[in-house]
Amino acid sequence: MHGVSQGIVAAILGLWLYSLAVQKLGAARGSLFGALVPAIAICGGFLFLFEVPTEYETIGVILTTIGIIISMKGTKDE
Repeated sequence: MHGVSQGIVAAILGLWLYSLAVQKLGAARGSLFGALVPAIAICGGFLFLFEVPTEYETIGVILTTIGIIISMKGTKDE
């Protein structure tokens, strides 16, 4: 069951959603969201598992988010 949920469902659903994002946002903007995966994992761990992020993790999430915002302003709409 674990192999099916992570190996098949997550992989196929993840690739499909990523390709949909690239299709809707364009390649430059769609590729930026891969950098949000660690930040989303930290937020999910905090919300669902009640794990408090360290100072370095919090700083990393903030810097990553700022970097993505700056990068999105620098990319042109396709």
